Amino acid sequence: MKMFETLRDFIGGFDRRDLIRYSSIYIGICSTIIVLLLIRHVYLVSDAQEKIQQVNHARKSVQKILTKFTLVEQQRKKVDVLLKEKFYIEKFFEEHIKKLKINGHSKKSSENKENGYTEESLSITLTQVTTQQLCDLLQVIEKEQRIYIKFVDITKTGNARKISVSMSIATLIPKS
Repeated sequence: MKMFETLRDFIGGFDRRDLIRYSSIYIGICSTIIVLLLIRHVYLVSDAQEKIQQVNHARKSVQKILTKFTLVEQQRKKVDVLLKEKFYIEKFFEEHIKKLKINGHSKKSSENKENGYTEESLSITLTQVTTQQLCDLLQVIEKEQRIYIKFVDITKTGNARKISVSMSIATLIPKS
């Protein structure tokens, strides 16, 4: 309490002009501090909003990646179930060229892949084939989920309406 009395006596000793001057200085300093605090607050809020936007953008990116990863995992499981069934690419090819009455021969090869599968390829040479027979064969191959076409090379033979085809088809087999 003594401190307040001392302060009151100190202020009471001022004349009107000194009181207005010191009050103005006090109010000016307080106002400056308040303005500086408000400016700092505005900058901090805008910085926080910017960081929130960056975090939201990163969150959306991660969410997209996780969604794609989930889809890939689901597809991989479907493929694994499909690939566990026994499948013989040569037998498949021989059956269908007999059905379509196509002349051709094939050569089988295997290659180990890094993803845990073995790729069995069949290099195929077809001679004296009509375009219709080739289209039918390609349609049968495309309908079989286990097989994919690696390449097709079509060559016209002479003036005849027949073509020669070199192609490669492949399938994946899980490593044992």
